[in-house]
Amino acid sequence: SLMGSAIVDTLLYFIVGQFILWAGSKFYKWICEVDVHHVIEKDDNMAMGMSYGGFLIAVGILVHHGLRIASLTRWTADGAVVRDLLIEIPTCVAVVLFGMLLLWAARLFADKVLLSKSPLTKEIVIDKNPAAGGVEAACYICAALAFGFSTVG
Repeated sequence: SLMGSAIVDTLLYFIVGQFILWAGSKFYKWICEVDVHHVIEKDDNMAMGMSYGGFLIAVGILVHHGLRIASLTRWTADGAVVRDLLIEIPTCVAVVLFGMLLLWAARLFADKVLLSKSPLTKEIVIDKNPAAGGVEAACYICAALAFGFSTVG
């Protein structure tokens, strides 16, 4: 039935979105080269929490735009809607992966251009500078929004 199909599609997209958020958190840990959870929990580092939170928000934005692009309605010649999850899910993942590379570039931009006097990792991890964490978070979110709006319109 149409209702059952919609529920299955929704659950499948939910699972894909959660997997991408999980993979995004692993990617963040890799690009920061520190134990993010230790720095946030044990060192009580608000700057790292802001940066990590901004990154996860940005990944959520990327997932939204990836799903939106992947599920653009396709029509057959007779006017029927075409849905193909085997095309939509890989398309979503590809869009999000490209977007995550853009987030990595946003981190490099924040580190080398916006906060060029001191390494961003030092400012966030050692100095616990919340302004640096906020700048990095804002760069992630702005990059994700710019990418999303440029791809969907």
